[in-house]
Amino acid sequence: MIKKQVMVITPGIPPYAGSGVYRNIRFIRHLNQLGWGVFVLSIRENCIRKNLPRDAALLQKIPDAVQIERTHATRILEALLRFRDGAKENSQPQEKKQTAATQKTNPEKTTFFQKLKDFISTLLRFPDAEIGWVPWAILRALKTYKQQKIEVFYTSGPPHSCHLVGWALQKLTGLPWVADFRDPWTRQAWIDEATKQTWHHRWKMALERRVVASANRVILNTNEMRDDFADFYPNLPSEKFTAIYNGFDPEDVLPLPPKPENEKIFIITHAGSLYKKRTPLGLLKALSALIDEKKIAQEQIRIRLIGRCEIDGVQEEIDRLGLTACVERIAWVTHEESLQAIAASDLLLLIQPGTRLQIPGKIFEYIMLKKNILALTDDGATSSIVKNYELGAVAQPMDIVSIKKILFQFYEKRFATEPLSEGYLQALKHFNAQALTIQLEDVFKTILQEADQ
Repeated sequence: MIKKQVMVITPGIPPYAGSGVYRNIRFIRHLNQLGWGVFVLSIRENCIRKNLPRDAALLQKIPDAVQIERTHATRILEALLRFRDGAKENSQPQEKKQTAATQKTNPEKTTFFQKLKDFISTLLRFPDAEIGWVPWAILRALKTYKQQKIEVFYTSGPPHSCHLVGWALQKLTGLPWVADFRDPWTRQAWIDEATKQTWHHRWKMALERRVVASANRVILNTNEMRDDFADFYPNLPSEKFTAIYNGFDPEDVLPLPPKPENEKIFIITHAGSLYKKRTPLGLLKALSALIDEKKIAQEQIRIRLIGRCEIDGVQEEIDRLGLTACVERIAWVTHEESLQAIAASDLLLLIQPGTRLQIPGKIFEYIMLKKNILALTDDGATSSIVKNYELGAVAQPMDIVSIKKILFQFYEKRFATEPLSEGYLQALKHFNAQALTIQLEDVFKTILQEADQ
């Protein structure tokens, strides 16, 4: 018997395969199993931006009983760029194209026009690149709300423009609304001071204030992030902010063939994108030093870096350190292939520098597969979870001495079989998707009760 009806509103639905998709899938799947009527509102597949990862197989993880509705997204900026590029291609002779390309390198001639183009580009993508989906989503959500008797709206960002859909629907229908911030919106650790002074950042902060003040509940995915929001908005009741962590779904565990007894290679895997400050350089330098000191045999260790790498010079550094034979870069794999790769590993690598509030979602799949974790991270949410639940070891991302020591300890006991610690067993309970979805259900029940009073 159906309990209540909830509408999940987010572009983060398969075939899009970004990291936030898995949290959405887990909540959708388990809310359905708990008896909720779940209606998903997302973006049309042909409107998913071409530079984003896709994995159509993930759709199979969403129950057939869940209705997914998809709407158009208007891409004004992209259309203008295609028109401009097409016009240039057809109108300019080759020598003029080369001259134009040369002129772009002269900052004195392009500064004003570049600033104008940047302004227009930012405006057309404000507050983010999915703003063109928002009006269509509001219209479709209103239609579905009336047909299906929706009782709760739930938005999940980033992209945080989806919260504008929830905000509008709450105002238009009077229904309760929960906003899930999987990442901070305006207070990410990597935002520099110059960006904080820009008009678009100030406007985003104003939107965030409206969203946070209007939502019946705001969900954050770590205790640290919940406390940060509560501290930043001291005039709002602290009970508005709730922490529900990311987690793992036991249904995702795949059968893995046993590792041959004569397999001597110690496999370390990092699954996930490398970008900004998230670099494996500290680990690579530590490994190179251990090999030079003959504490680790190069032919007996393998590091696999699975995922997109947006950091320049990583391969050059691998070559310079003499690690070409034992470091493998794999650009992208499906979710199933990723799980198989980390399940076949001996040590799992987590890299999270520069932020104390967030935890990479991949750690929970690491936990699901009951693997030791080496976390290269600063003090904060990531280091706390590894230490508190005894999941492995922690070192500062560029503390070569500490990384060497930890890496060698794991390498020395690579063939030992040890029982899971009590902390690790607790992590398997706490971060199970079923338990986490019950926490989300409790939030829905609470705001529905408050709406009836």
